[in-house]
Amino acid sequence: MNIVKRINNKIFREFTNIAGPKRFCNICGTSFRGKFNPIHQYYTDQIKRTGYPYNFKDAETLNYNEYTCPHCESLDRDRLIALYLEKYLNNKSVYRLLDIAPALRLRDYLKSISSIVYRSADLSMKDVDDNVDLMDMNIYPDCSFDIFICSHVLEHVLDDNLAMRELHRILSIKGFGIVLVPIISQLKDIDEDVTITDPDERWKRFGQDDHVRLYSQEGFIERLAGAGFKVSMITINDFSLKEFTLLGLSPKSVLYILNK
Repeated sequence: MNIVKRINNKIFREFTNIAGPKRFCNICGTSFRGKFNPIHQYYTDQIKRTGYPYNFKDAETLNYNEYTCPHCESLDRDRLIALYLEKYLNNKSVYRLLDIAPALRLRDYLKSISSIVYRSADLSMKDVDDNVDLMDMNIYPDCSFDIFICSHVLEHVLDDNLAMRELHRILSIKGFGIVLVPIISQLKDIDEDVTITDPDERWKRFGQDDHVRLYSQEGFIERLAGAGFKVSMITINDFSLKEFTLLGLSPKSVLYILNK
């Protein structure tokens, strides 16, 4: 259900009156005066120290000024995913969902949805249902899941083409995937090098010490299409500025929805 419709109109007006900015976290259900917390200073310091050539405003889906919820610590991208699910899930249906490298707060939110049969997977995390390599998910038969969520995972994977083909294989015919990766607006091509292992060099090149690539939007879409996906870009035009502001989302945020 659309979050603006879900909130009583009177309350919504109260959240956005001239007394000051108000926010709502759809992950923990908390409303509050003020704004979400900015991204941690650690990331700013690392980017400056290592000479990373981009800054936070260059990222496609990142509100560095309102990054985490002060109550549950959900990330802005978690709130974007929840917003999409609230609007597009049919509560009369049952969805088999695979959450890959689950974010803690988003996981709790997903497990609270009665129409979702939840399963989690990661190569090394201990508190998941399955320890599985994204490049070889042979424990899952073809078309095993109606939904998968793969948020900020593919930039860590040595062969993301192989991982994308596996995601395509396990998705049901009428299902959909939700995918997010770090995307820099100025990039025309994907910048990657899996042979780089020095943490500082990875920070300088890819913006984090456990990443092996940095995506361009065009390159990301091309790879997803090459794996067989039909790619839809969900933006603020599919919601509203009020919803994005209320949830602390950047107007530049894009959610990639994948279908067979």
